[in-house]
Amino acid sequence: MANQITILDENILLPEPKQTTIREILKDPPLFRLVEIPGVIRSSSLRQNRQELVLRDRNDVLPVHIFRRPPTDPPARLPDTKIRFTGVIVSGGSTTVGAGEPPLLIVRNWNDSKVIKLAPKYPFRRTLRPIQDVL
Repeated sequence: MANQITILDENILLPEPKQTTIREILKDPPLFRLVEIPGVIRSSSLRQNRQELVLRDRNDVLPVHIFRRPPTDPPARLPDTKIRFTGVIVSGGSTTVGAGEPPLLIVRNWNDSKVIKLAPKYPFRRTLRPIQDVL
């Protein structure tokens, strides 16, 4: 698994990302392609020079690794934040294709994300909803 990335030229214009969903990626991963994926952050942790997240959309989850180069700050409240990431899909956390490994989204830094809806400041003050509406 990669622990760092090297960006050779930050001035290169990238192609337009393919708009997709987690379900589409899990079904047929567009490996090594620039994609834009919306979802809700379920968990977050720091590992060496990257942030590891779990992005969820309905019942589908996708791991996301964000390399903090250049260093940028994440949104104030990560868990339960609805967000859209732009990154590259790789297989199983490596840069080589491996059979049966789940896809992983690699994101350069937090500048390649857009917050759709920030997590509630006080989540336990929300009105109750039926469980089927939550899943």
